[in-house]
Amino acid sequence: MEYNKINNNEIEFVFENCECIHISTNAIKSIWMETKGERYEYDRHGILYKTKLVKSFCIELYLKNELNFYHKPNQSDKTTIKEEGSAARDRLRYCDDICRLYINGEHFSMPWNSEKVIYDKELPIPCYKNKWQENKEETLSDGTHVLTIKIKEGEK
Repeated sequence: MEYNKINNNEIEFVFENCECIHISTNAIKSIWMETKGERYEYDRHGILYKTKLVKSFCIELYLKNELNFYHKPNQSDKTTIKEEGSAARDRLRYCDDICRLYINGEHFSMPWNSEKVIYDKELPIPCYKNKWQENKEETLSDGTHVLTIKIKEGEK
């Protein structure tokens, strides 16, 4: 077993639409993943990078403090840190499209089984969801709310 400390005290989720959410280590109850190798990818922004391929992934997050969840700050946005954290936390609660994860500057690609869906009928932009992602929210016996996000290749 290999142990690693999260250097910058946060991890970053990237969604299919390139939206990013940062999560403080204070919100992480547990995290584990199994990788199956590495590859180089060339993204749509013209960047070549090395990624680790994830076979299975699970994270448990404490939901109580919205300050542990945030998007990158937008200078023109007038929302408070608390409002932004609440929106980022809700995005994680109801998401089905996590495709990448960054920990300590390392890039991890989630297993992906895409299904085309359209969330907003007025916009002709298709969205995609990962059929292998499963989110479950529960309340522990002490009243703590925990969100579990699992992504496992070939399941569901």
